[in-house]
Amino acid sequence: MNALFHYALQSALCLTVLYVPWMLMLRKETFFRLNRIALLSIMVLSMILPLIDITIPVNEAELHEMIDEATATQVASYMDSTDLQPTSSITLLPPLYIIGIVLMIGYRMMGLWRIRQSMRQGCLWVQREHGATIYCHAGNSPSYSWFNHIVISETDYEQHPKMMAHELSHVYHHHSYDNLLLMLCQSLQWFNPFIYLLGDSLKDVHEYEADADVLESGTDATQYQLLLIGKAVRGEKLTMVNGFVYKSVKLRIQMMLRIPSSPWRCIKFITLFPAIVLTLLLVADYDIRREVLSLPLTKVLKETPKADPAEEPVVNPQPALSVKQQVKKQHPQQIPVEAEEQKKPEHAARIIVEPTLMAQFPGGNAALRAYLSQHLPKMEESGRMFVSFIVDENGSLSDIHILRSGNAEANEATLQLLANMPRWIPGRRNGQIVATPYTLPIDY
Repeated sequence: MNALFHYALQSALCLTVLYVPWMLMLRKETFFRLNRIALLSIMVLSMILPLIDITIPVNEAELHEMIDEATATQVASYMDSTDLQPTSSITLLPPLYIIGIVLMIGYRMMGLWRIRQSMRQGCLWVQREHGATIYCHAGNSPSYSWFNHIVISETDYEQHPKMMAHELSHVYHHHSYDNLLLMLCQSLQWFNPFIYLLGDSLKDVHEYEADADVLESGTDATQYQLLLIGKAVRGEKLTMVNGFVYKSVKLRIQMMLRIPSSPWRCIKFITLFPAIVLTLLLVADYDIRREVLSLPLTKVLKETPKADPAEEPVVNPQPALSVKQQVKKQHPQQIPVEAEEQKKPEHAARIIVEPTLMAQFPGGNAALRAYLSQHLPKMEESGRMFVSFIVDENGSLSDIHILRSGNAEANEATLQLLANMPRWIPGRRNGQIVATPYTLPIDY
């Protein structure tokens, strides 16, 4: 529920940022087809852009130039705190949003039912004409079209063929499909006032396009405008259809009298592209934290100023040792030298690639922190150490190194803990399971 509400807010922001430039610069242009395409594109993009994920890879060399140990530690601490926080907040807004969607969908379904009923009630005859189904009604009922169905009064059918031509234009251009997409967007963004402004603009463009087709067929413009004024007194009954007297007749007449826009003014549509880039920057989901925190920090830590040896004894002055080397140093009788030497060529020949999907502990970072807190023994001294390892294709950990040492007790307990840790979910690159390097801060 929260995810849908968050998506709706981002979608509304996208539509607003994209629609405002169109409304300010392109609304009065006579490029009816381009304006229709632009409005439909705005609705589609408002639903697609919030779903885009942008991953910014940061390689090791760039990372060393960007951050130092203190910064890396702060980022790691931020990751820990955010992972332990709940992902959902108990608010009233998401439930209210769902209720609004249900009410809007119910209202639209009722409107569709009314359209179906109005086609049949009072119908004198039905026939196919010019690829459309004509429903001729008695009396002086208003004319409208819905998909390939046209409702028209008997008087208008016999005396005003221009009205039939207008409704056939709606059928030919498939304007009803636009109305369905608009209904979907309005149901998702029922709280956004700009979606209703966009809907009015889209229906205006529909009428402009149909009026232009009628005038291009040879109809006298003055007679057609007088017909519009005469039919306007009937009002409007159905809001989702393309009616002959939809909305303001004044705007339609003004658009008929307007001088056609010069072709070079099409360049104004380019203004929509910066708006698209802006919305992408605002709502796209960026993923750089996991990539940054998983990179080795060896070189960064080497550049960190060390404490005075007289004040603090050096715990691990030698280069970083693997887990077998460090256990061998403490218990040389347990690991034969021959076994260790046999393993070196295998690790040296391994090629580690940067994954597109990072390896993770089963259950995610929150489960990892809980596991470390539960299995790491309490120390007399507290501190933070960094370890690096490789998550193999089968999920086991290998090449465990201590990048930043703690005290001797913490080092031994950490190495033992990582050696006995359950298998991880391995990383992937382009769908293929790969060995993944990982850097982990551990508080003791």
